[in-house]
Amino acid sequence: MLFPGRGLPLVLVAVSVVMTAIGFAQNDAGSSLQSQKPGPSDDGLLVILSADSAPEPSDSGQLKNCVARHHPLACVLLTLTLKNEGRETVLTWWSTCGEPGMDFDLQKSDGSWEPFPPAPIDYRDSHLSDIPICFRSITYIQKLFPGESHVEQIRLADLFLHLDTTDLPPPDDGFIHPHHPGVAFLSTPGLHTIRVRLRVVGCVRSLKLSPSDPLNEFNARSQCAAGTDVDPRFAVLQSNEMNLPARP
Repeated sequence: MLFPGRGLPLVLVAVSVVMTAIGFAQNDAGSSLQSQKPGPSDDGLLVILSADSAPEPSDSGQLKNCVARHHPLACVLLTLTLKNEGRETVLTWWSTCGEPGMDFDLQKSDGSWEPFPPAPIDYRDSHLSDIPICFRSITYIQKLFPGESHVEQIRLADLFLHLDTTDLPPPDDGFIHPHHPGVAFLSTPGLHTIRVRLRVVGCVRSLKLSPSDPLNEFNARSQCAAGTDVDPRFAVLQSNEMNLPARP
């Protein structure tokens, strides 16, 4: 899997951590047009964004909880794949706390792109139980050998992404509530095309090390190739475009 410690917020640490993922899509036939996936970066890394051809079961507890508070399209389960198509082994750094290293873009009606709007801050509409709190940051280092892939599943509604996906009811309390352009985008008729931009923290691994060498946050930096160190922007990647399915 792409991120160890599944169930914790997929976020990258301050010193050297930034999140990953992204790529190509497989959508419902007739409602999704796919672009060719982008080529690998200089370090051989490729991100792929996709959605399963079969929708998530409607009785899924996670799906029900999501659509109760968010626009249904924000609850589509997305598959994020990071693949090493290069010739060298790459080390990547991940953390359970920090700022996300991935940003979603949405395509406007004129074909141009803009960042997916962030979630507005409105404490009258917020629920304390929805605010993610990180009590302890755990850092993970992963080896990505040539030809190897790491995979994870996320939703646009996931809290760590901080995207404007909350489908709030019409205000009736007399207050001025924030505009929700992200929800407006998801609510418009027609195709909803997105892509991901990913910042990966990592380095190229020394050829002197064997695949069985253990890794931890205390010795991993010494396993970078001679003359190199952990780079907070080791790879800056952009995924292919994908059309969200008509329903989650």
